[in-house]
Amino acid sequence: MALLEIVDLEKTFYTPDNKESAHIEIPRLDLEYGEAIVLEGPSGSGKTTVLHMISGLLKPDKGRIVFTGTDVAKMSAEERDRWRGSNIGYVFQKLNLLPALTVEENILLAGKWNTKVTDIRLIRSRMYDLLE
Repeated sequence: MALLEIVDLEKTFYTPDNKESAHIEIPRLDLEYGEAIVLEGPSGSGKTTVLHMISGLLKPDKGRIVFTGTDVAKMSAEERDRWRGSNIGYVFQKLNLLPALTVEENILLAGKWNTKVTDIRLIRSRMYDLLE
């Protein structure tokens, strides 16, 4: 089983007057465990959009995204959110911290979204291990 399999992936964006503004198409991409790839291209070419689709932040218009055996593209938004919280570590280009919370509270909030661990003491312990 591959780490990531993308087949016939498509996503199109439109202007407010319904004209196509961008189109992303990936016929096939396979990534095995232990392999690494680089997405490169000019600003606006779709690199971040592809990562958003792989991580379940954005649903493709067409195609399959199978990540560790799970077809992310078939999930509802709620299912993708839960799956992402348990399976994906994502660092955004811009910091998405909640300014009203401390750094510790921001990290703990992300940890609480993980449905596999519900004990705040375990989440806090893991947070300090990772920070160290």
